[in-house]
Amino acid sequence: MSSIADVNSAFPSGMNAAATWSTSLMKARGVAMGQEHRGKGVDVQLGPVAGPLGRVPEGGRNWEGFSPDPVLTGVAMGQTIEGIQSAGVVACAKHFIMNEQEHYREAGSDTNFAYSANLDDKTMHELYLWYGINLSHDLGILTLIQAICRRSSGRGGCSDVFL
Repeated sequence: MSSIADVNSAFPSGMNAAATWSTSLMKARGVAMGQEHRGKGVDVQLGPVAGPLGRVPEGGRNWEGFSPDPVLTGVAMGQTIEGIQSAGVVACAKHFIMNEQEHYREAGSDTNFAYSANLDDKTMHELYLWYGINLSHDLGILTLIQAICRRSSGRGGCSDVFL
């Protein structure tokens, strides 16, 4: 029996897709990913990735996101999600807010603290929430968002009433 992880394609990163500025290529990338997932019997794709926006160069995941520009990220997310979902697969937007670094996400043996992403309301809305509002309200296509796994303003991301 074959695993769903066998014989996978390597798709261009979000950053590479956004660099084309081509909405048709962004959507075609989403369609191809959705078709591959559907062909393997997968119902929910963990992606696309909205952030990080790349504020921290050594963050480790900058290549997964689309762009530091929230408008380009919103357009790229929208095209990718439409493409994925056109193949009958639910797209689960990931790393939606403040996923700017990988270090010290949890307290561990080498440190007794966990990283907390702290942003003021204006920054949150202008840089991170714009594309979410665009996807869910204006385009009506956002179906699923992965929970926030990091701390925000010293509280667990999923426990932060302001998020």
